[in-house]
Amino acid sequence: MNIIWMKRLDSWVGFLLCLALSALHLPFARQPQRVKNPPDRILLIKFFGLGSILQATPLLRSLRRHFPRASIGFLTFESNRVLLDRQPFVDRLFTIRREGLLRIAVDTLGALWKVRKYRPDVTLDLEYFAKFSTLVSFLSGARTRIGFQLPKLWRGALLTHPVFYNDHRHISEIFGALGIPLGLKLEELDFQLGPLHIWPREREMAVRLLDEFGFVSSGILVGINPNTSDLCLERRWPLERFAALIERLSREENVRVYLTGSAEESSYVGSLLNRLTSQARTRTADLSGRTGIGTFLALLERTALFITNDSGPLHFACAVGTPTLSFFGPETPVRFGPRSGFHRTLYASLYCSPCLNVYSNKSAPCGGQNRCMTAISLEDAWSLVQLILQGGTVKERVAV
Repeated sequence: MNIIWMKRLDSWVGFLLCLALSALHLPFARQPQRVKNPPDRILLIKFFGLGSILQATPLLRSLRRHFPRASIGFLTFESNRVLLDRQPFVDRLFTIRREGLLRIAVDTLGALWKVRKYRPDVTLDLEYFAKFSTLVSFLSGARTRIGFQLPKLWRGALLTHPVFYNDHRHISEIFGALGIPLGLKLEELDFQLGPLHIWPREREMAVRLLDEFGFVSSGILVGINPNTSDLCLERRWPLERFAALIERLSREENVRVYLTGSAEESSYVGSLLNRLTSQARTRTADLSGRTGIGTFLALLERTALFITNDSGPLHFACAVGTPTLSFFGPETPVRFGPRSGFHRTLYASLYCSPCLNVYSNKSAPCGGQNRCMTAISLEDAWSLVQLILQGGTVKERVAV
């Protein structure tokens, strides 16, 4: 289902359901009981954003460290399984398919049945503007239900331990704050996003893809992601500037470039390739739609520099330790930028930016007129690319 329609349904239908359940629950509600410590079963809930789910890694690691004997479950969309199956901190995965309203409804009922049999002691709702996750948390049967709550984001009286959503903190800290009612401390969080498991066959596939273009033994490999998820297309840096950046990279004798993206983004990536001169095309591989997450992670392992908009692939690169250059505009790197490792960000910091937040339902008000991204110049980007490539921080890949 289209994410825009999902947000609209969640806003209106979710509000009515939260109102109804709160009215029914209120006469039986008691003062919040003490959290079972240590809990036997903890269920985290997060549906939207692979990058956001990856940013929950510090919270997951902290939960595992503090409660080594607890079972940690995760409820999410089926499309996110490819990431969570690689997480060493998740013991049990529950998923919902999102191909149409009927499928979501049927799978939600099935997932709730499985979750209630799992009998979580605690639920941690990581969604910060959706009401669907709050409803699922309430119906899970957990006696302790922790989640974000603000007056603007009313979700009813369905949480036992509401946590203030501080929009001025990094998202990994915001997620970490959900652990405070369980006795976790923010200052103890480890902000590394890895490890993520990569299977040998995925590394072999990455080598085969590169070998198609003669890139296996060719110097420095640079990856470029010109895409963003459809949650906010205004996060895109202008396509013509990506093209101009690739042209400059193609003049570097020992540099080869690959373009990445999902199958749905292949057309957009293809339009970038069509803007290149013949010389630049011979040194650029279009791998959009040809890699799953595992093969993409294996490519990142072999990548000297990854250049990307603010989107999920940025966080994947951080998780495998690849140096990055990222562009921010509607969002701010203060909230979603890399926390550790060798990374650089470009952010114009216009008055209207950042505009994506829980109050705007993560929607940009400019309607595609994203001056915050066009304000980032080609020269600024090229200067940082040169700094990274010539600064001794990037090693040439070893041929396989």
